[in-house]
Amino acid sequence: MEQTTLSSQRTARWLLLGAAFCVMMVISIYQYSWFLFADRIHRELGWSLASLGLIYTIFHYTSTLILPFSGYLADSYGPRTIAMGAAILVGAGLVLCALFTSPWAFRVCYGLGGVGGGYSMASPPQWPSNGSQRRGGWPLGLWSLDSGQEQPSSTWE
Repeated sequence: MEQTTLSSQRTARWLLLGAAFCVMMVISIYQYSWFLFADRIHRELGWSLASLGLIYTIFHYTSTLILPFSGYLADSYGPRTIAMGAAILVGAGLVLCALFTSPWAFRVCYGLGGVGGGYSMASPPQWPSNGSQRRGGWPLGLWSLDSGQEQPSSTWE
């Protein structure tokens, strides 16, 4: 009986780890596909490349600066609540970006999605442990803040 319980717990944790991996893949689309759209936005709306770069920079900083706070919230409220809030923020950011054609509004909306992206990175690592054994969101958020800040600051010319 105990063997079956341990086996089912392991299976559930592997399924949660797979779900966390899928969540991170979906969120990475938001981040890593930006420059696929930048050229088209540049041609159709006439925005400068510097303005487009600023939009991505705002996204990147909002998604990484929120990480320590999101890790703390994941420890306090659990990963499921944070994941739902993150999904709402990412979805709202994408939908609102489609509605606005001014650069300032696009920056705000893409930054809103960045906040959701930052929140989403705090919850998937906690899913396999179900958050009951160890509260690792806060240290993970601090680590992610460090690794996330390296890219934009190293690419400025």
